[in-house]
Amino acid sequence: MWSVGCILAELLKRKPFLPGTETKTQLELIIDVFGNPTDEEINSIPKEKSRKFMKSLPKKQPKSFEALFSQANPLALDLLKKLMVFDPVKRITVEEALKHPYLAALHFPEDEPIAENVPAAEFEFEKYPLSLAQLKDLVYEEILLYHFEDYRKEYLRKVAANENPFKEVINNENALKPGERDSDEDDEDD
Repeated sequence: MWSVGCILAELLKRKPFLPGTETKTQLELIIDVFGNPTDEEINSIPKEKSRKFMKSLPKKQPKSFEALFSQANPLALDLLKKLMVFDPVKRITVEEALKHPYLAALHFPEDEPIAENVPAAEFEFEKYPLSLAQLKDLVYEEILLYHFEDYRKEYLRKVAANENPFKEVINNENALKPGERDSDEDDEDD
């Protein structure tokens, strides 16, 4: 929903919004516009390095959306404020956004299917530092899901059992050794 908010902001401003080129710059831009998150919000950030960086930033007050988007429809600004909430738990949901008055003319509940949440096990690989070779292995395994029924059944069994379906890739011979960095990794995304 944050990304949807960024797109809406760009439509309203008619230029890039928060045009960061790397992690630190992106976080600085976010703080410049939205002010500093609360300690609770900072502590919910998964990466320790990002938490430390956020705590090191100078204190800034949020900017007025009305000033940033002076020509915008007030309903658009209300929706934007609800989309651009730092804490994802407090951010407006897709269903709530579709019901927002700003989108009333576009809201057709009978043509807006609601998908099931993707099981957490499907994102298990995100918890590990992966080498470029392991990422390629994951792409290969994704291809197998669509071409081999037995492979797909086993994968779905693991997901249903909340098991890590990527265990073999995470622990394979392409895994990074402790303290090792992949030569193709971006230093800024630690």
